[in-house]
Parts: sequence; structure tokens; C-alpha cells
Amino acid sequence: MENPSPAAALGKALCALLLATLGAAGQPLGGESICSARALAKYSITFTGKWSQTAFPKQYP
Repeated sequence: MENPSPAAALGKALCALLLATLGAAGQPLGGESICSARALAKYSITFTGKWSQTAFPKQYP
């Protein structure tokens, strides 16, 4: 195998540095790192359809 060019080596080093920086950015800063949110969230959704054979006769299945 041939040696990579200095530009390719620099690109790989910058990529590794960027990945390490982004990985560390998602970590908590310390102190209280335990989530204090409630364990269970409940959501409700209501769908009211307006699609009927009378309203859309050509597009109704």
C-alpha cells in the first residue's frame, strides 16, 4: 500500500476530531444528569375526516 498524501491524512484527522467533538457535545455537563421527567406520557388525538363520497365523488374509493 502506498502512503496517503498529507492532505488525505489531514482530512482524516479533521474528520476524527469533528466526530469526537460532536460526540462529546451530546453528553451532559455534569451535576444533575438524572432525568426528572415523569416516567409515562399520555397523548390523545382525534381525527375527524371530511372525505366522503358526496364531497369527493371522483376521488372516493
